[in-house]
Amino acid sequence: MIELSPRMKDRTGQVFGRLTVVEPIGTHGVKNFVVWRCRCVCGAVVDVRAINLRVGDTKSCGCLNTEKCAERKRTHGMSARGGKPHFRYEAWKAMRQRCSNPNHHKWPDYGARGIAVHPDWDDFPAFLAHVSSLENYGAEGYSLDRIDNDGNYEPGNVRWATVKQQANNRR
Repeated sequence: MIELSPRMKDRTGQVFGRLTVVEPIGTHGVKNFVVWRCRCVCGAVVDVRAINLRVGDTKSCGCLNTEKCAERKRTHGMSARGGKPHFRYEAWKAMRQRCSNPNHHKWPDYGARGIAVHPDWDDFPAFLAHVSSLENYGAEGYSLDRIDNDGNYEPGNVRWATVKQQANNRR
């Protein structure tokens, strides 16, 4: 630990963002800024120049930036990142592929026949808001089906159906 000169303010115990100042540990640079050892709320210990604390350039050990980046990348939390994708997300993704991707093996039965996805459903949360209100949503053995086999994927023309129901709903 260093001894502070009379012109240097003791910041021990002060809180800056997520950091609590523990002790001064030295000086840095041409202007001899005091370097403080700080403890972050996440438990990490980091050494920070006093000027960076005072002006707000350093608010955490880095965990705050990591959390903000993760939040910006997060959309709905149901895709396959970090694990198995949720069945609703998979149903949405498969529906869109069948109707819009000419390279998809089911394209001839969907997109090539003119079957489209409602434009609002390009947004997964909008799709989810609608289909989660339908009967049998989330029930074992049910998957997304169009009521009118020649109609589009749109509100009023989709349901959660069993394999048998879908087999009886053919052109």
